[in-house]
Amino acid sequence: MGTTWEWVAGDEALAPLWAAVHDRLCAGTDPAAMASVRVAGLPPAGVAALRAWLDDAGRRRGTSAVVVDAAGVRVPVRALCRVLRLEPQDLVALVEQAVGRPVVDRARQRTVDAALRQDVWQYAAARLPACPGLVARMRATGIGTGEGAQVRRLVDALAAVAARLPADPPVSLPKLAHDTAGDPHFFDLDTLAGSRLVTLVDAVLGRLLPPASV
Repeated sequence: MGTTWEWVAGDEALAPLWAAVHDRLCAGTDPAAMASVRVAGLPPAGVAALRAWLDDAGRRRGTSAVVVDAAGVRVPVRALCRVLRLEPQDLVALVEQAVGRPVVDRARQRTVDAALRQDVWQYAAARLPACPGLVARMRATGIGTGEGAQVRRLVDALAAVAARLPADPPVSLPKLAHDTAGDPHFFDLDTLAGSRLVTLVDAVLGRLLPPASV
């Protein structure tokens, strides 16, 4: 898509149309397979512009390719692309420019995220084989978007602690955190990581963590 269509993307009267198309693309619809889209909130100026493009002289009097009803406006996207000479990839570029956000296939992203989460839990189970209950508790908490690396860091730190237990002589909590996670406050007991450490020590040693050392 060249600069020829920048004015189409920037037309405020068509903004609801491009938002609706963007939503369909993010839901996984192939741009080449999108025949039409229903648009809510399309202003009269937008309807008029679309009808000027799509209603040719050969259409029966009183009918329009752009149908307005109580549910919104049905816009024939495929016909509009032909009129505007947009290829499927051009449609994607146009709506990204109009909406200001990239098109992300949400269904595909959910599949990728699920696979990444499964990989993290397999990693945790392999690194903490003596603590299935701890891994199960972590898994029940879940992983937010982009948090996989943080969970892996916590797993690595916990595995490093497990390898040092029992500590003789006892090690202060800040030193243990520094030596295993690179941060003396990583296992502060008022944090989630600290809570996981308490569970780990209980699982490995069969006792609760003393207030300041292991």
